[in-house]
Amino acid sequence: GADLPRGGFLTLSVLLALAEPPWELTCNSVMHRVCDCGTEFPGAPACVTPVIESHAASAASTPRGSPRHPASLRAAKELLRIEACRRRERHFPQRLIELARALRTRFRELSGQVSTFIEDLTSIPENPARHQQAR
Repeated sequence: GADLPRGGFLTLSVLLALAEPPWELTCNSVMHRVCDCGTEFPGAPACVTPVIESHAASAASTPRGSPRHPASLRAAKELLRIEACRRRERHFPQRLIELARALRTRFRELSGQVSTFIEDLTSIPENPARHQQAR
């Protein structure tokens, strides 16, 4: 058969629908994976290192206080962990997995109907005007 085009929305959608890609990859020494910040950083209000920066949890929302206070020391250590994560990782939103699963399901349903679509298409007369006159 013919080769698929290398780019384009349709090609990528079909590949996503047919394959379950590993959502963990490294590009330019930065790990890209599905977000698990809720488990890794329980106090964070959102992802600390999203692929799209506008979805980042701000550092200003992290608790601050006296550096000698034990809670402040824990907060400072947490900030260091977050900064280390930001240097080495970017996170895809969890919703990406749900959307990929939904796309896969819908694509399989559509592909199951292709034979019906082809039968309907072949039952259409080639020249509808002549078919109407014959009646």
